[in-house]
Amino acid sequence: MMRHTFLYYLFVFLPVPVLYWVAVKNPLLFLLSLAIYGFLYRPIVDANRLIARGVIREEQFFEIFHPQAQVKYFRQLFYFY
Repeated sequence: MMRHTFLYYLFVFLPVPVLYWVAVKNPLLFLLSLAIYGFLYRPIVDANRLIARGVIREEQFFEIFHPQAQVKYFRQLFYFY
């Protein structure tokens, strides 16, 4: 499923309007939501895309939670090839 670039970008950007709405309503809840998005949601989405594209194995799922992993796999995550 995450092999398709459109679906990947949909999953990445879908929470952004929710984050904006939360920021308008409650700044502290926004900080919590932003931390959840950045430290849990995005690494899970990125790891699933990398697994679907065959870049990493399922055993390497938690490797994407390391601080520089998204930089390491930048081309595989964001380009259309």
